[in-house]
Amino acid sequence: MDHRAYWQGAAERFAEVLGEAAMDAPVPGCPGWEVADLAFHLGRVYDRFTQVAQGRLTQLEDVRLVPRVQRPEEDRALPGWFRARADALDAALTDLSDDEPLWNFTTAPQVAAWLPRRMLHETTVHRYDLEQAAGSVTGIAPDVARDGVDEFLTVLSGTVPGGVVDGVLELRVEEVPDGPRWHVRLEPEGVRVVDVPRAGSDGGPSGLGATLRGDAPTLLLTLWQRLPLSSVEVGGSKEAAVTFLRALAR
Repeated sequence: MDHRAYWQGAAERFAEVLGEAAMDAPVPGCPGWEVADLAFHLGRVYDRFTQVAQGRLTQLEDVRLVPRVQRPEEDRALPGWFRARADALDAALTDLSDDEPLWNFTTAPQVAAWLPRRMLHETTVHRYDLEQAAGSVTGIAPDVARDGVDEFLTVLSGTVPGGVVDGVLELRVEEVPDGPRWHVRLEPEGVRVVDVPRAGSDGGPSGLGATLRGDAPTLLLTLWQRLPLSSVEVGGSKEAAVTFLRALAR
């Protein structure tokens, strides 16, 4: 998948909707935020990683020295400000090769290929948030959503800290009707990926756990808690599913 190309499309869609949205409209997917807050958040993420990419930063202590971008004094300036941040990030990505060393906040390989993928899925979910706030929701392409589910479960889940649970909870996520499945386990030490994605199902979870089944876009938005758990088919323990999703949201 060309993550950068897909990200460019998602960022452009975000900018288009932002240009027409009311800055004070509430964002259902981000309680307590208005559209202006969402725009600043995503633009700030872009700015931070632009500086990481431009500086070829590989160490956390150097990333911590990156100056924080300032929010425009007036919210009406945010659409133009956001486009400038997106353009700067796109320019920074142009010069990066996938295997070039570059810092990221996960346990995934610390290489540049991580960045356009993360920006794609960060933008995809927040594009949905913005469209929902503006009343103009469009769909998420299944291949993008499928890759987003994979990133969520096999990359971002590794940032869940230990100590969330005393025992073990299993979560299986299956794209229906014949898509891939993922199997992760929440342990006292954190999350462990048990199985890589592959087609087919081997039944429900063993022990205390849950299985979530649905199409890729619905699974993605449910994992990010933009849709209720009832949006997907839940097998096994609903309580385990809720506990797992809360842990993954940290």
